[in-house]
Amino acid sequence: MTRYRAFFVAVAIVPLSSFAGAPGCIGYTLDAPQSRQYRAFEGPSAPTSPIHAGKTLTAADIDNDGFQDVVAAGANGIDILFGDGTGKFADQLHVSDGPVDDVAIADLNGDGLPDIVAISQNPSGVVNLFRNRGRRTFGAAERVSEAIVSLVTAGDFTNDGRTDLLLLGTDTRLLVNEGDARFNEKILPSIRGPQAVAPGDFDGDGHLDFVVATLFQNGVSLAIYKNDGNGSFVVADSRPSNFPALAVADLNGDGRDDVIALSPAAQALFIFTHGLTDESIVQFDIAPAAVITGDFNHDGRIDVAVIPRSVTSDVKVPAAVRVLLNDGTEHFSSPVQVPVNGYVAGAAAADFDGDGNLDLALNSDDYFTYSVSMARGKGDGTFRTFERLDVAPPTGYSLAADLNGDGVDEIVGTRITGYDPSAGWASEIAILRNNGGRFVREHVADVPILPRALVTGDIDADGRREIAVAGFAGAIIFKESADGSWIEQSRYDTGAWIEDATFIDIDGDHRDDLAFVTSSGPEPPRLVIVSPARGGVTVFSAPMSPPPRRLIASDVNGDGIADLVVTSWGSGSRIIELPPPNDGYLSVFIGRGDGSFGPELRLIDGQNFDSVYAGDFDGDGNADIVVRRFLWAGLSARVNETLILRGDGRGHFGSAERVEALSGVFVVGLQADDIDGDRVLELIATTNDSVRVVKFDRGGRDHQVEYAGTGGAVLIVRTGRDTIPSVIVTESGYGSLALFPGVCSRSRAVRRR
Repeated sequence: MTRYRAFFVAVAIVPLSSFAGAPGCIGYTLDAPQSRQYRAFEGPSAPTSPIHAGKTLTAADIDNDGFQDVVAAGANGIDILFGDGTGKFADQLHVSDGPVDDVAIADLNGDGLPDIVAISQNPSGVVNLFRNRGRRTFGAAERVSEAIVSLVTAGDFTNDGRTDLLLLGTDTRLLVNEGDARFNEKILPSIRGPQAVAPGDFDGDGHLDFVVATLFQNGVSLAIYKNDGNGSFVVADSRPSNFPALAVADLNGDGRDDVIALSPAAQALFIFTHGLTDESIVQFDIAPAAVITGDFNHDGRIDVAVIPRSVTSDVKVPAAVRVLLNDGTEHFSSPVQVPVNGYVAGAAAADFDGDGNLDLALNSDDYFTYSVSMARGKGDGTFRTFERLDVAPPTGYSLAADLNGDGVDEIVGTRITGYDPSAGWASEIAILRNNGGRFVREHVADVPILPRALVTGDIDADGRREIAVAGFAGAIIFKESADGSWIEQSRYDTGAWIEDATFIDIDGDHRDDLAFVTSSGPEPPRLVIVSPARGGVTVFSAPMSPPPRRLIASDVNGDGIADLVVTSWGSGSRIIELPPPNDGYLSVFIGRGDGSFGPELRLIDGQNFDSVYAGDFDGDGNADIVVRRFLWAGLSARVNETLILRGDGRGHFGSAERVEALSGVFVVGLQADDIDGDRVLELIATTNDSVRVVKFDRGGRDHQVEYAGTGGAVLIVRTGRDTIPSVIVTESGYGSLALFPGVCSRSRAVRRR
């Protein structure tokens, strides 16, 4: 039985620089290069690129290979999908971490490569430049202004052939490019409450003006600022209304740019020509969120695509992109609808597949899914159905396990794919197989479950592992068939929340049974074991109160028979931030080897526990237990501590001792494994700003080595037989991953403090 847990969004192997000052250990740090190349996820369809949900989606040829790429920015930084010209995106680059408000893409230093300017949310309003170094790499962030802003747009506002930057927010600045992306900062009159900005030549004088939508600044929310040719601006036209999204294009072919403004409140698209003088309105039955332009039907006229917000609260509502074809008389055809699901955060139009037709790309961002989708254009103003570009790397509960016995771990993960009020939750199970450092994706199954646990085990003693997913409201086991496809082997409809699950051989027949714990439902919480080999009959059941939280199988008394260890958070909510009752527990059920268990042994009572691990941590040959305890420290304050209970090899344990190396920090992710090959378990813990490897000795002391970086969940992956495993760490619980290859020497794998 192999069982590891992680929670993350982006799955990738990230090459980083070597550990400093660690003789005998060649590793990878978390805090080295600013640009990190994600290896491709290759599959039968467009490859996976778990683009972080973003406010901005832009198409540009970032690597100058002649193919359009996709740049997404938002809550988890900036990511680039590199297009191959066929509509596929084989590689991804993560440029920066941290939330981003807005980006501009332009060649700022004249080297022919598009650079990226980003407005950071943390620190708020900081303007950073990422120089494109070529070969799909970017330089470190360079702060180019002390202004605090929320919007940026690029253009040659001074008519000198160099691209300048216009910044709006608390401050309004024009960064005049003096060459090589060196800027002379020019302070402009303040524009309060900017919501959107777009450059354009609205009067046909050859100077680049800009239009800005504000949040009712003195009764005016849409204004055109005319450029005198030297980067000085005056208001040329204005009008009141609320337009949080803008686009600019010459819609009527008169040589002057027109303004396209969205009004979600009015559910309408406003088109202004001749400055803001002439107005036409296109009414919709949905609230528009974004607008993009392009010639979608090859008639030489600029058309408009309106992107909706397609979710209400947390429930997906079917919606569609509305494509309006320009008839050349300042009127548009009835909207062509392209159905789309998901909360749309950004959009772009470009020819991604090289057929000469403009395609549409959307950045989808709702609470559960993060993806980029593309609808291929047919060239006549219609589009094919949107298809996801990400082929679903694990984005939920995940594990590493050797499924086929070849000595190499696969990564198995779940992804929530949707929710329907009548049908309930929908999720996917996918496998990433390690193919020489590149992960090949395999679809396992779509399941009607909101996952809470994912485990593997051998239920028929054939040497190959089956996959089980459990959650609300049941569990399903899948078996790999001879042709490589996965088929449903058994299903257990509990009608209750399954909080956790594990495989365990309870009677020594070498066929794993499935154990799980429930927390809510028509029956009181229970520990249940079912036997797939016996047709799914229940072979063990015991009530648990308060509801259990975590469940693992391990031989804790050294008799060669698997036992069960259970933790409980207690009866309080893990979501609502109220003082929880201290009524959780840490319990052990000792296996008898005949399918039965001894009575529940409460090792600790009256405390709230989460993650638990069992094994020899101090090298004495006896199984110990490590558990994470949560403490209440006031409203919105989370404190936890990690405890170790040292075993005597007979099923008895000493008093809980605090792991001092993890004292005073909030542990985000925790995992246990032998990562240095000495047959003793180590703890791998992540905090908000570090990754810590903790090693114990027989004297009761624990030691750690700390690496800089932001941490989330942890996976332990073995890449070959008899090799020291690698550690994969997510950043901030979801986002990018970092890899610690398992190539440390046994004598110096952990530096001690």
